Amino acid sequence: MDPADRGAAKEEARRLLDRLLAEADQPEARRDSAIVNRAVDRILWDEGGARNPELLLVALACLERANPESLSQQHSAALRLVTNRIGSSMPPEPEVQVAVVEAADLLCIGYWSLVTERVIGCAEVLAKTPGLTLRAQRALGRLRNWFDRGRPTHEQLGWIKRLDDVLRVRDRAPLDERDAWAKTINADLMGMEPTRAALWAELMTLGKEADTPQPSKKWLAGAQSIVDELGRKEFLAQVVTWLDRVSLPQLPERDSYEPGPDQMQHPNAGALRGLVWASGLCEGASLATALSVLCLKCFRKIQDHGPYSERLGNACIFALGAMPDPEGLAQLARLRVQVKYSAGKRSVQRAYEAAAKRESVTVDEIADMSVPTCGLTDIGLLTASVGDSTAEIRILGVRNVELNWRGPAGKWLKTVPADTLRTDPEAVRKLKNARRDIQTHLLAQRSRLEALYLNPRWIPYANWLERYANQPLIGPLVRSLIWRVETDGATELGVFRDGRFAAPEGHLPPQVSPTTRVQLWHPLDTDPAVTEAWRQWLIDREATQPFKQAHREVYRLDAQPDDAGLYSSQFSGHLLREHLLAAVCRERGWRYALEPGCGPTLSLPAWNLSVEFEVGGTGVLRDVYETLMTGNVRFRATDDGGLLTRRVPAQVFSEVLRDADLLVSVASIAGDPAVLESGSEAEKAYWNLNAYAELCVAAADRAVILEKVLPRLIITKRCRIEGIYLRVTGRIREYRIHLGSGNVLMDPGAVHLPVALPLSSEWEGRLPFEGDAKLNAILSKAFLLANDSSIKDPTIRDILTNAAGS
Repeated sequence: MDPADRGAAKEEARRLLDRLLAEADQPEARRDSAIVNRAVDRILWDEGGARNPELLLVALACLERANPESLSQQHSAALRLVTNRIGSSMPPEPEVQVAVVEAADLLCIGYWSLVTERVIGCAEVLAKTPGLTLRAQRALGRLRNWFDRGRPTHEQLGWIKRLDDVLRVRDRAPLDERDAWAKTINADLMGMEPTRAALWAELMTLGKEADTPQPSKKWLAGAQSIVDELGRKEFLAQVVTWLDRVSLPQLPERDSYEPGPDQMQHPNAGALRGLVWASGLCEGASLATALSVLCLKCFRKIQDHGPYSERLGNACIFALGAMPDPEGLAQLARLRVQVKYSAGKRSVQRAYEAAAKRESVTVDEIADMSVPTCGLTDIGLLTASVGDSTAEIRILGVRNVELNWRGPAGKWLKTVPADTLRTDPEAVRKLKNARRDIQTHLLAQRSRLEALYLNPRWIPYANWLERYANQPLIGPLVRSLIWRVETDGATELGVFRDGRFAAPEGHLPPQVSPTTRVQLWHPLDTDPAVTEAWRQWLIDREATQPFKQAHREVYRLDAQPDDAGLYSSQFSGHLLREHLLAAVCRERGWRYALEPGCGPTLSLPAWNLSVEFEVGGTGVLRDVYETLMTGNVRFRATDDGGLLTRRVPAQVFSEVLRDADLLVSVASIAGDPAVLESGSEAEKAYWNLNAYAELCVAAADRAVILEKVLPRLIITKRCRIEGIYLRVTGRIREYRIHLGSGNVLMDPGAVHLPVALPLSSEWEGRLPFEGDAKLNAILSKAFLLANDSSIKDPTIRDILTNAAGS
């Protein structure tokens, strides 16, 4: 047909449709079925539609107006007539072919095999030409998914395969759907415009085909061209959405006999790696956050399977290190602390080193420069207006980040204003997420600050002021710490407050000049009187340090036995719970593989040192030993394998033994009352020897701290320090809480309290530092036992009452 004639025929067909609809006199409620039936009848039979392709298009247009629930035999007849024409030797015009395929939606309500065969045949013809429209593709995709519901018949399976070929499902939906989250990403790709979907699929295919740990320059150039063609805005929004959807598989119950979950399917890890590597070419806080969250998921261990996807986790680390803005490095700082998988930690360190080399600075300077602000507008403060209300996020401590609200009148409110929650719930959700993100970064930055003890360095004052004291996120932590300030060869100690350094009365506050440099203070080599002055200064001002500094335990080389040689035996001979030991090792940066014969190790590359805490299994070996016996803490030089403790730097030695003391304190079975009931004879003997033993260095320091803290507590009249115990006078009887293990003796009779006490909700006191879980537990027990008549747990009440009666 001549194009001019075809155009005229289309106009005639549209006029016919308008006339048929205008002739309808049925009520509105019957409009769909009545008008469509009448129009289809007239077009197919009265107007010769079966011979005129343009009129067939009008018939299909009528079908689109039909109520699918009223699909009648006439509609089926219309499709049959059209598909019969397609099946003839003379292919119909492209418009008719596309219209037929677009009408495939009708088959999802009531399909007929002959019509379905011909619609799919039409689609197969169109797939070889540019004639398959996006609307037609979506219709065929819905038809394919409809067939795939439940248990498809053999015939339907054949149709599904043919439709997959037409839609190029394998090219446009490249993820293996055995990972549950992959289905939604494939569905997004299927619903895209074909050229856009092809670009995304190509990027994923590039990730699958790459066979190197990191992308080459050629690979990145190819990815850059795809990102540019997609557009940065579209790329960022889509990648963040997809990465957030990746989820860990459902873990089986510990006692279940079902097989464990599979790790991420290898093709999926490769496909996502392409997206992740390409993300390193872009910038943005939301993208960096999505990459770090995905990285943590990938390095999380699946029971009996190992990490979910080490391959993809390493790709996330590379992308964060390669991002052109500091947001990527800020998230690496978070991962540096939160990633516990040893191979992942090494990848993070390599990313830091690569970034430092790229910027021509040291790794430590990169860490200083990459601390995020997390949206904070002032030191430790974020203020945001939401409607008529004002939200305020304030950092009060590492684990104390508050989100508070002011109403329109400026009055503080206890909860989110109801109007704000109703009118802008998304803004409220973002603020809650911001608070959680600040909390996460604070934990990471506290560990980084405390790590300055194992890698001490002087920082130029100008850099320290910008990157530490005045940095919005870590400023509140830095301003509660004590710093050594050196100016023109003279060194003083000070806390930075109100824009200057302060010191206790009788001590000179530091003065600064352009040559001033700053270092984190350690009490090791300081006069005890000076240390005591700082402790009192912090307590008087109710200041809370992010970790123990003024009250830090000190372990001296000269306190070691003369025959120490290559090791320290100070913490040998203790029985530890292996899983508890592994958890504390991860928290403190020690490496522990949960393998027989391998003790916790700590690498100190800045000092060319490695440390091993020897442990040996006791009892029967199952997956892991139930308990371990500790041995010596050995120091070795990484170059020649041996080093006398006398050559270990004093501060490093003190910090390593402090960690060893912490590992023993937390993981020791001496703090577990259940040992007396279920432990072996050896474990019971150890418990009896150590549950109320003489205090170690850390426990002895608790006694000193409590002497100063107790007078400020509401239970002060009921508590006093007696040697190795905190004595508490309750209303039912008296108690002695051991300052080392936290075990409780009931007096009179020195009867051991055989159950674990719950944490008291009344404990709201503030210590001059954070991080001593054992001391917090002791004070919590003291508050609970001082009011023992208010204990509601029947088991504990029976024990206290019966013991008192005896």
